[in-house]
Amino acid sequence: MAVVIMWLTLVLPWASMLFLDQYKIRKYMPVSLLACVSSTLINQIAWAYKWWYYKPIFGWDKVIPVYMIYGIFFVGTLWIFVVSYGKFWLYIIVNFLVDLFFGLVFEKMLTHFGIRTSGSLSVIQDLMLMTVQGIILYGYQMWQERIFKEVKVNEK
Repeated sequence: MAVVIMWLTLVLPWASMLFLDQYKIRKYMPVSLLACVSSTLINQIAWAYKWWYYKPIFGWDKVIPVYMIYGIFFVGTLWIFVVSYGKFWLYIIVNFLVDLFFGLVFEKMLTHFGIRTSGSLSVIQDLMLMTVQGIILYGYQMWQERIFKEVKVNEK
């Protein structure tokens, strides 16, 4: 069952992208890629400091749960930005609720199926970490928007 859940966590989010407008995908792709890079770094730190452990799906992904980062986190970031970007407080609320669900429900389910093992980081600390990451991602998207506007002005 654990392997099925890991594969679904990787594949189902990508299938949900069929419902997204291609313009929105292109618009929020950079911030989703940054979410993957930053989550990769966070998971490397987490592995070193024993904050949590994820069961590998491929064998070579012992440090970084590829199915989580390049599945649900990548596509989840796209969806969160599609739904809430441009309204900071809505973004904060949506991101916080998603992070809360992840920390209180989804992680417990993963633990139940033997996919995730909790370590020295508490749920509150994990939630704070994800919230800070979310604020950084929002700032990055604002910067991206400004850069693209400046490029369009300079091209004219």
